[in-house]
Amino acid sequence: MSVSLLYHHLHEELLNHKPKHYETFSRIAIAICFMLPSIQSLGQEQIRQKPQQLPTTTSEQNVTSEKQSPQQSQESTSAWRGIHAGVIGQATFTNVKVKSENSSISTSYVVGYGAGGFVGYFFNQNAELRIEGLYSSLAQEISVNGSKSTLNLTYINFPLLFGLHTSYNKPISFNIMAGPQIGINTASSVDVDGNFEIDTVNATINIKPADIGIAYGAGIDFGFGPERLLHLNVGFRGVYGIVDIGEDSNNSTTASYYILDRSKLKTYSGYAGLSYKF
Repeated sequence: MSVSLLYHHLHEELLNHKPKHYETFSRIAIAICFMLPSIQSLGQEQIRQKPQQLPTTTSEQNVTSEKQSPQQSQESTSAWRGIHAGVIGQATFTNVKVKSENSSISTSYVVGYGAGGFVGYFFNQNAELRIEGLYSSLAQEISVNGSKSTLNLTYINFPLLFGLHTSYNKPISFNIMAGPQIGINTASSVDVDGNFEIDTVNATINIKPADIGIAYGAGIDFGFGPERLLHLNVGFRGVYGIVDIGEDSNNSTTASYYILDRSKLKTYSGYAGLSYKF
């Protein structure tokens, strides 16, 4: 209904009924007629704006969540950057090539032991670089013509290892490690059982002062605590020597020979340890 028709309708009603305050009602009717179009247009405008606000709000929330998601992931990753340290104990089997003069010879494994510690740096929960310091007492049994003796070697080893973990901040994490190792020889000897001699001539052992090899291994880490900062570490560690450990440059007497000839050191260890991330 237009403003003019509404006005005429109200004017006729007022004339027919002749209220006491005719002029007052007439002015109110005129004001209502002129305000009605403005009220209708305002209501229609609000109705048009409501559906437009919903998609905008939803899209803004999506953009916000998309921005926060990588940031939260980055913060979780960077939170695991830092130093960790621990202690290690090892049980080791040694394999060294041994020679004998004019005799049949065989070797067998003897369990050695080792212990030490390490310091490492986590780039994130999946990658680390560590250096270890390990005291290793190695042994191998030698049998020559029924006579048994034991080859004893002692090293202080320093492996530098790069490790990959499935996720070190989980209750259980698997890892693989590899890297170079240098070993410093501190002692070497051949112990003969009883009064037997290794050969009709004396066996001589002369070890180079250092050994170089490749360390490798795999293990399982068990995390404890709400943030998994304390870990129990168990696994396998092997070392493959890449240089000869025997030193035969010195002249031996006619009554002796070097028992180690072009021999490379190979070790296989099972280890257990504890570590803590700072």
